[in-house]
Amino acid sequence: VEDCNGDCGGSAVEDECGVCGGSGIADGACDCDGNVLDCTGVCGGIEDCLADNWYEYGEGGYVLSSGNTVPWNAASYQNTNSVTYAVQLDGEMVGDEGDLLGAFYDGDLRGIADTFEVTFGDNVGENFFLLYMYSNSSGSESFSFKFYDASEDTVLDIAETYLFVADDPQGDLFNPELLNIATDVEISFDVSAGWNWISFNVQNEDMSTNNVLGSIGSYGDYVKTQGGFADHYGEGNGWYGTLQFISIEELIKLNVASSGTVDFSGSPVTPSDHPIDLEAGWNWIGYLPSASMGINNAIGGIGAFGDYIKGQGGFADHYGEGNGWYGTLQLLNPFEGYMVNLAEGGTLVYPDGAGLARVVSNNDEINLLDFNYHDYEFNGSITSEINIDDIIISESDLLISYSEDGQCRGYASPLLFPLTNKYIFPLMIYSNNNQESDITFEYYNAISDTYYTLNNNINFESDMIIGNGLTPHIFEDESSEIISGLSVKSAYPNPFNPSTNIEYSISQSGNVKISIYDVTGRQVDVLHNEYQSNGSHSVVWNAINSPSGIYYIQIQAQSDVYTQKVVLLK
Repeated sequence: VEDCNGDCGGSAVEDECGVCGGSGIADGACDCDGNVLDCTGVCGGIEDCLADNWYEYGEGGYVLSSGNTVPWNAASYQNTNSVTYAVQLDGEMVGDEGDLLGAFYDGDLRGIADTFEVTFGDNVGENFFLLYMYSNSSGSESFSFKFYDASEDTVLDIAETYLFVADDPQGDLFNPELLNIATDVEISFDVSAGWNWISFNVQNEDMSTNNVLGSIGSYGDYVKTQGGFADHYGEGNGWYGTLQFISIEELIKLNVASSGTVDFSGSPVTPSDHPIDLEAGWNWIGYLPSASMGINNAIGGIGAFGDYIKGQGGFADHYGEGNGWYGTLQLLNPFEGYMVNLAEGGTLVYPDGAGLARVVSNNDEINLLDFNYHDYEFNGSITSEINIDDIIISESDLLISYSEDGQCRGYASPLLFPLTNKYIFPLMIYSNNNQESDITFEYYNAISDTYYTLNNNINFESDMIIGNGLTPHIFEDESSEIISGLSVKSAYPNPFNPSTNIEYSISQSGNVKISIYDVTGRQVDVLHNEYQSNGSHSVVWNAINSPSGIYYIQIQAQSDVYTQKVVLLK
């Protein structure tokens, strides 16, 4: 008897769709045209499905494409890549029918796969996940993973992450890439004697103060959050007070008599699962990601012009939409806590981090000038500008604050503020009193190796915010003396192209150095640096190889320094 192909004695038969030798209706489809059931149960119906979770069918979850599970909005992405994964829990392979593996970027589902049973080779019988992932970029997005256990109806975090690269397949059924379901991890970080601003990004079933801070503390030590505090009553007694539980979402201020190490174990948290509600005014916040992030990546979703954030060693102001946060606080780090001041409330959702908990040093300049901010409970900031004639500011300069008895209370190097292209000094000032009078200031100019006593004293208040990059507090030299040993005429022509003449006179013979600096304080030329007799002299600067812009001519003779601005126009 001929089969459907016309072969005598052949075995080919028509499937339910009338195709000879066909495989019938595709898995997940409800008819031969590949249609699927809509949310009302109609095959090929048009009723949209809305998924409540990523592991459910419909908008916000997954849909079927040629029988494969894909994110509901897969068509929105240009680039793809495939990776074959095996998932492990404590070294054992996991994955049963109905389980799903999801890939995510900033909380958005970027790939989803169900189990695929291996039928050959050394891994026969194992269930792997053939994950197809989507993106509009390549090499810049780090994906996190979640595992849905259908039998337990539970979502579990995956410890590893994946840097998406388009068209770069990885793993196969012989050698799959491995993912591990996150279990408890040990975290450990040092604290210094004195005040420490800390936070936690792992949690377990017992978040009591005595469990979380059980590795640190002795009689007389103290801990506080924005809503409570506890004292340490010695070995055998531990912490006791209104602060009975530690929240991962809060900044914790810890004051210890001796340096030590905080040790704690728990499950790494997924930051997007822990939104932090913020009120107008001051908020004490923890840091949930497991890796350090630039400030505008970490908290770019909150803030408006005039808002403010500070850590224990630095701060930043918000300069409005399109500019974001800017200041000495440039990185947010695991195990550190922060205070943010908002004009209006909102919700902070940190991006999902990468890897296990780690910390990148902020390089807090603690030992310079014999200063240690851990000695102080309170801080406040002042953003200032130095207005002293005939100086050139460079990145090696310092603005230093002192208490009435002469103790250093904080110092800062300048930052070139991008919105004004001027140097500002974002200075954090520290105290052990909520208020303290007569904080004085000194400015060190590195180019001239000169210290200036500044004319403004201020009264310290905890959490004070004085000035910002657009409206800085102005400091001037307390002394208005003009040194007469060096006399300089105005350079001419000015503006010039390409040469200008510089005439000067010195009252005493000695070494004279004439240097040229650009607006960033970088030395670009030295016109003269040798002994000269007293009297009048001149020199020509030929700037034919320099670009147009503002420059500063600085003349140093003995202890006298003179600086003049010139403009090169080409």
